[in-house]
Amino acid sequence: MNVCGDYNSVRISYFVTEENKEKAVCKFKQFFRENDLVEIKDFEYPQEKVVAEAYDGVEYEERFRNFLVIETRIGLEMIERDLLQARRLLAVYRWQIRKASLEPKEYFEPTLKRLSPAYNSLSDDEKDQFFADLNEWPNPLK
Repeated sequence: MNVCGDYNSVRISYFVTEENKEKAVCKFKQFFRENDLVEIKDFEYPQEKVVAEAYDGVEYEERFRNFLVIETRIGLEMIERDLLQARRLLAVYRWQIRKASLEPKEYFEPTLKRLSPAYNSLSDDEKDQFFADLNEWPNPLK
């Protein structure tokens, strides 16, 4: 899940197998209905494409997809465990931490350790890569 547009919308990206695409779309639509979320752009069925194409190309594809999958798992766990805390955390990150070019690990890690089994299951190297990617996307070459 990430911000898109003029910071007033989010985009949810998810990866499923061909045989699970109908089930995935139904799950998301149900979640949107139950939480009064509005789809401003119609969904697209999963398709094979280079997601990182707009983010410096195919050489980053695997890394970018891994980042999206991990970010989504962690984000969903945070939302499920403490929605208000997740909203606060992301708002402060978006409008203060990121704008001040501060490192996100120090800010996020205490909460992630408390709210995210997916984060806690990562190796130290994977955690470092997650924060490097969070800090670098959408421009991994900067």
